[in-house]
Amino acid sequence: MWTLTLLLACKDPGTPESQPACTGCDTVETADTGTPADRWTGLRDDEGFGSSLARSADGAVLVGAPFGAPGRVYILQEDAVEVLLEGSGADGLGLGLAVDSAGAVWAGQPLADSGLGRLLVDGEPVAYGAVQDALGARIAASGSAVAATAGAALLVDGARVALPARAAAVTWFDGVPVAGMVQEEVAVWSEAGALDRAAAHDEAGYALCADDVDEDGLTELVVGAPGAATVYILDALTQAPGEATALEGPGGRFGQAVACAPGALLVGAPMYGEALTGAVWQLDAAALTAGTVGAPTRVGRAGDGLGAAVLFDGAHAWAGAPGQADGPGAVIRLP
Repeated sequence: MWTLTLLLACKDPGTPESQPACTGCDTVETADTGTPADRWTGLRDDEGFGSSLARSADGAVLVGAPFGAPGRVYILQEDAVEVLLEGSGADGLGLGLAVDSAGAVWAGQPLADSGLGRLLVDGEPVAYGAVQDALGARIAASGSAVAATAGAALLVDGARVALPARAAAVTWFDGVPVAGMVQEEVAVWSEAGALDRAAAHDEAGYALCADDVDEDGLTELVVGAPGAATVYILDALTQAPGEATALEGPGGRFGQAVACAPGALLVGAPMYGEALTGAVWQLDAAALTAGTVGAPTRVGRAGDGLGAAVLFDGAHAWAGAPGQADGPGAVIRLP
C-alpha cells in the first residue's frame, strides 16, 4: 500500500553564532564556511538520500532515497526537508525520478514485486514490470512524454521498446528517447541506431543528458563513461563516443552522473578523493573542449560520495551525496 506522507523537520534560521540549536534540526546544516546553509541532510541513516534528483513543477528540488525500508521521495524547502512519497518495504522507491510538463511526479519502484518493479505517478502505480525488469530504475521526461528503463527495454509512454542490452540510463534528445547501456559493446541506442563504446569496460552509457551545452544552436548528447573517467559530447545521435569530444577526469568515477543545461554541463565523480568525498564539476560552454578537466567546483566531506546525482533547476546547480551506511546522505546546492 502506498502512502502520501508529510514529515517536517526544522532548520536553524541563523548561523550557529546568532541562534541556539533547535531540537530536531538535523536535516539542514550550515555550510562549513559559515555562509547561509547549502546542505540538506536526510532523515535516516543508510537510505541513500541524494541518489536521484528532479525539479518539481514549482521549482522545488525532489530527492530520492531509494535504499531505506521503505524507500522515499523527499521535497526540499528552504527551511525543511519533507517526505513527499513513501513506499513499502525495501522497494527502491525514488531510484528513478522525473517530473513531466503537467507537474506529475514519476517515481520508480524497481525492487517491488521481487524485482519486477513498478512505475508510479504521484504515488499511484501506472505500470508493472516483467521478469528482471526492475522497472523504473531510471526515468526521463520530455514535456508530457515519459520513458523508463525496463531491463533490456524502455517503456516509452506505455509502449515497450526492445534494446540490445540492459538499460542503465535514459534521456530525451530533441523528442527522441535515448538509452545508455554498460554491459555489452553497444553504449547508446536510439531510433537512429546503436553506437558502440570507445573502449571495453569504459561504462559509456551509465549516465546521459542532452541540451545545447556548447551554445552552438544545436542539441548535444552527453554520455558519461565512469569506468574510464570520461564524458563524451556527441554532436548527433549518429556520432559514436570514440569520435566525439572527450572530457577526461581525474578518476573517482568521473561521469557517473551528468546534467545538461544551455551553455553548461554538470559532472559528478562520487568516488573522488581518498576519503571518498566525491566531487562535482560545473563547466560552461568555453570549458567543453577535449582534454583533461581542471579542479572540481565542489568537493564533498569525507564519505559523502558527492556527485552521485546532479541537477540544474534553472537557478542553481545541485548535487546528491548519498554517503556511507553509517550516516544520512545529503544534497548540496552549489553557488
